[in-house]
Amino acid sequence: MFEARLLRGSILKKVLEAIKDLLTQATFDCDDSGIQLQAMDNSHVSLVSLQLRADGFDKYRCDRNISMGMNLNSVAKILKCAGDKDTVTMKAQDNADTVTFVFESPNQEKVSDYEMKLMNLDLEHLGIPETEYSCTIRMPSAEFARICRDLSQFGDSMVIACTKEGVKFSATGEIGSANIKLAQTASVDKEEEAVIIEMDEPVTLTFACQYLNYFTKATSLSPQVQLSMSADVPLVVEYRIQDIGHIRYYLAPKIEDDDSYIENLRFNLIRCSVQCLSQHTYTVGNNGNKSYTYHVPTRTRMRTNGVDNANTPTSLFPFFCREQDGALLQEQRVALLARLRLLLLLQSALLVSSAVGLDHRVHIDRPV
Repeated sequence: MFEARLLRGSILKKVLEAIKDLLTQATFDCDDSGIQLQAMDNSHVSLVSLQLRADGFDKYRCDRNISMGMNLNSVAKILKCAGDKDTVTMKAQDNADTVTFVFESPNQEKVSDYEMKLMNLDLEHLGIPETEYSCTIRMPSAEFARICRDLSQFGDSMVIACTKEGVKFSATGEIGSANIKLAQTASVDKEEEAVIIEMDEPVTLTFACQYLNYFTKATSLSPQVQLSMSADVPLVVEYRIQDIGHIRYYLAPKIEDDDSYIENLRFNLIRCSVQCLSQHTYTVGNNGNKSYTYHVPTRTRMRTNGVDNANTPTSLFPFFCREQDGALLQEQRVALLARLRLLLLLQSALLVSSAVGLDHRVHIDRPV
């Protein structure tokens, strides 16, 4: 049996509000350590990672590991029925196909319960590697939300530049440009009002304002937000939920140069090749008995027919990989290598045709 009781039921309401605009459905994985959620948005540009520790709940019981697939819009509708001061309890039996939400008023005079059907979601977790970031910024979450809101009025993209002088947020559009600079705070009365910058080397990356504004929906969960950046890796926006856990958003940077464009093209071509194999993985390296593989998405933004969308967010899949024991079968390796050789030739042809303005469409009549 699974049961999680939280006296501060408003926390769950805020968590759902923070993720429901990015995700339509997700799986809550529950074990004796707590509740975890990891899911990507439909465009594969951002990823949400939520952790609620067992010791943060007023009562927590999980007899065996359980995964509950839920429609997040439905969960949000149910949680809206709870008062801000209500106690919220989630219950589910082992191997059940429903989950029950129980709301209790502070004086125990009103008790409501809502049962919702669970979904069978086949969503695989991506391995998020441990990363040492070149720049870490801690700042008031309300200030970050204000910056994202204001700069989105000027353009669809926001440039975040971290240097020894501080951090600069900027955007440019048809009406003009805007720049907001923050220096490290010398001294403040409250720690959550401070701006703290830790930098090993300067970093400048561009991100979609739309997604950053989605992330700021979590502002009410924490007085501070932490931004972690390094060149050519996703931005991490983290809100720590007091005494219970955290919510992290990962956002792929936008493509701004030819090298990034070529790398994204290379990955998409490899993805097309690997889809033809029975195992939808692409081995990129070995470490002992484990092979690191890219997981092939069902939907990935691709560039074809000569369309080059400048500043298009890249997929997160080239950044995150999953660990899988074993390796591909030998005949699949041979087939994959043959396809990769062809793809390298196709890539060269695409780049040449791009340079002379030819049509980029490539047609393959039969598998290699």
